[in-house]
Amino acid sequence: MSDSFVHIHTHTEYSMLDGASRIDELMRSAAEQGMPAMAITDHGVMYGAVDFYQAGQRHGVKPIIGSELYVATRSRFEKSSRERDSNHHMTAVTETDEGYRNLMKLVSLAHLEGSYYRPRVDKELLAQHAKGIIATSGCLAGEVGQLLLQGQVEQATKVVGEYREIFGPDNFFVELQDHGLADQHTVFPHLIDIARRTGTRLLATNDLHYTHKQDAPVHDVLLCIQTGSTINEPGRFKFDAEEFFLKSPEQMRALFRDHPDACDATLEIAERCNVTLEMGVQRLPIFETPTGESVDAYLRRLTYEGAAARYGDPLTDEVRERIEFELSTIASMGFASYFLIVADLIAYAKANGVRCGPGRGSSAGSIVSYCLGIVGMDPIKYRLMFERFLNPARKEMPDIDMDFDVRGRGEVLRYAVRKYGEERVAQIVTFATIKGKQAIRDAARVLGMPYVVGDRLARAYPPGILGKDPPLAACFDQSFEWPPGDRGNQAFAGASDMRSLYQTDPDSKQVIDVARGLEGLRRQAGVHAAGVVISDRPLVEVVPVRRADDDHGGIVTQYEMNAVAELGDDPRRRDRPVGEARRDDRHRRDPDGRPRDLRDAEPRRDDGCVPAGVAADARRTGEAAPGSVRGHRGHGRALPAGPDEGDPEVHQGQERLLVGSVPAPRSRAGSAGYARRDRLPGADPADPAADRGIQRRRSGPGAQGAREEDQEGDRRRGAAVPRGRARARPHRGSGAQLVEADRAVRRLLVQPRPRRVLRARGVPDGLPAGEPSDRVHGRAADQREGQPGSQPRVPRGSARAEHHRRAARRQCERVRFHADAGRDDPLRAVGGAQRGGERRRADHQGSDKERRVHLLRRLHEEGRPHRAEPACR
Repeated sequence: MSDSFVHIHTHTEYSMLDGASRIDELMRSAAEQGMPAMAITDHGVMYGAVDFYQAGQRHGVKPIIGSELYVATRSRFEKSSRERDSNHHMTAVTETDEGYRNLMKLVSLAHLEGSYYRPRVDKELLAQHAKGIIATSGCLAGEVGQLLLQGQVEQATKVVGEYREIFGPDNFFVELQDHGLADQHTVFPHLIDIARRTGTRLLATNDLHYTHKQDAPVHDVLLCIQTGSTINEPGRFKFDAEEFFLKSPEQMRALFRDHPDACDATLEIAERCNVTLEMGVQRLPIFETPTGESVDAYLRRLTYEGAAARYGDPLTDEVRERIEFELSTIASMGFASYFLIVADLIAYAKANGVRCGPGRGSSAGSIVSYCLGIVGMDPIKYRLMFERFLNPARKEMPDIDMDFDVRGRGEVLRYAVRKYGEERVAQIVTFATIKGKQAIRDAARVLGMPYVVGDRLARAYPPGILGKDPPLAACFDQSFEWPPGDRGNQAFAGASDMRSLYQTDPDSKQVIDVARGLEGLRRQAGVHAAGVVISDRPLVEVVPVRRADDDHGGIVTQYEMNAVAELGDDPRRRDRPVGEARRDDRHRRDPDGRPRDLRDAEPRRDDGCVPAGVAADARRTGEAAPGSVRGHRGHGRALPAGPDEGDPEVHQGQERLLVGSVPAPRSRAGSAGYARRDRLPGADPADPAADRGIQRRRSGPGAQGAREEDQEGDRRRGAAVPRGRARARPHRGSGAQLVEADRAVRRLLVQPRPRRVLRARGVPDGLPAGEPSDRVHGRAADQREGQPGSQPRVPRGSARAEHHRRAARRQCERVRFHADAGRDDPLRAVGGAQRGGERRRADHQGSDKERRVHLLRRLHEEGRPHRAEPACR
């Protein structure tokens, strides 16, 4: 046996907030140290199995797929308080392809049936799916280790015997670990004795949680993030040693020099484990046709039915030739079921009032998709190429993106679950990673730094590009390429403040060094907003699954979308996402880009654009009323079927060609404002301000007549009157717009309003003598006869400029007086005794209003300084 070594007990970043080993870096280090193989055993999951497998192939290290299982003390179905902390660890790796499938079932059923704080299996489940799996007694948290720490040596021996019976004497090992912990030294001799008495072989492992020894502080911070504690908090959860890294074969053999057979066992297991994941196999679920005919014949019939509805009967030679060419290509590549499944989902959505998109990308080049109602673009009319979508020379899946209204997406998913079975339909997992800015804030908090340290560094972080923050490496390495493919570093210049803090502030340097280790690690698992996978058999036989953490608790795969799309369970079958239901994440008031009341008020009708077979089947399955397929018609021609397939605002792809023929929805009754978008007459075309137009905001009883007058003038000039969504609210810039609008010239003058409160020295000229005008106090100047509290009507034409000048003068004349000496009082500027004397002499001079005005006039006449504050800010 050689002097090498294979690590069988390994935690990667997919042991989230516990493992700090990045898969690619881990495999590269193993290859550099001459290790022939490496295992992955994350806590209770198989999230990283495909990434680990592919990384091993890239670096020439044999990947061994496994998991560290949680074993319930009694039954996985028992969920009581005493079971919460009584789960035991067990290391399990797959020896054969059958063992790989059994491990997927174990991990999946642990989540679906035994989840209680942890995904748990029990001995009954282990016995059912033990074939092809090699297991060990685990670490100190294993059942054997816990019994030995409690002094129950005989019970521990009995448990080893039970596991030998479950997995077989050659497939169960007693695991030895030595990280310098006192408890490990306590159980070490007992483990050797039990192995000798039961005839069980020893296996040396290192509980690997990070790649390099210098990563121990980063891992400690990661544990603090998991538990919400700080690094100096007493009694927190932490590892009591810094030996949980990728040790070299020489280090491991020196550590277990008294038991070389335990190190040799790792090489033997590596030789025995031969699991092959078939990548790139293209197989699909078989669509069950309602008539019993083949999928190719059924697809042909539905296509010609849809073609008759789209193009009329009889079909032209061009249409017929295009259909035959595409059908033959689809049949030769075996994708008939794919088209039927997608068409079935879209037909159900339309039959039940769920708004659908017109299709995006290269799928618009398929006339079969157009005839089935999958897409709304006519590929013949717009000369779209089918070969961009599907080409026999490229052995890859067709890509059809389905867009459903976010409010009806759940109903479409429930329909798929009802039709294909709950155990065959699942959403796809996605993972959130720790980004650079968040890593800085987390590191500063965990290290116990003042809040200002992390906040200052986060504010010094360079801005994102195209919605993505640059990594920390781009902030400190000018040769780093960011964004990728840009052949430059656009983030480096913006990070000068951060680099300065790193060089001058020791606390900032410590925070950034820790943040670099945290950046990019997986933080938590979620559910992909779009991906759904449908299988022709239970998914636990194809991919590991788990239960979603949301209120619905649906099934979610443990492999990401790319892994699910590339992975098959054997060379003959393959499951892959049959489409994506994407959300429209643009910033609008309504998720689907159209007001809710307008959507609900639209009439529903069947345009005949969906093949009768698909539509009838969808209505029959979904119990929808006949004739409920919704559609739009444009100016003189039918638009694609579907409630929003012609809406250019919702989908801004190839459907831009339909902009000219899509009627804008009418605005709500009583809309108070609109924005003029026409070019200003006489303006220079090169002037960027020429396209701004005149923006008005009108409200109140007097606005309707002026608005109708404007629209009538527009009609006489031949200009289009803004309607519907075009009546947007006027843009609110950084300053108020003082408009002097002459209808013949249409000039736009903008005067910015100062941000801070204006304070005028002295009383403005023109203050009337005698009793002050009502304009001076309160808001009386804004009121009109018979309309208390209402806003004055704004004059039009050339009188508008004078109106605004008068309003500006009134604003400067309004003076807010404060009787409280603690606030801005005009008398405070007089000074000490004089101010007090003036106040005492004014006490007998009538009301507060008269007294203040009298004092203000005297100060003004004597030329003594004082302050006046505008009443309206």
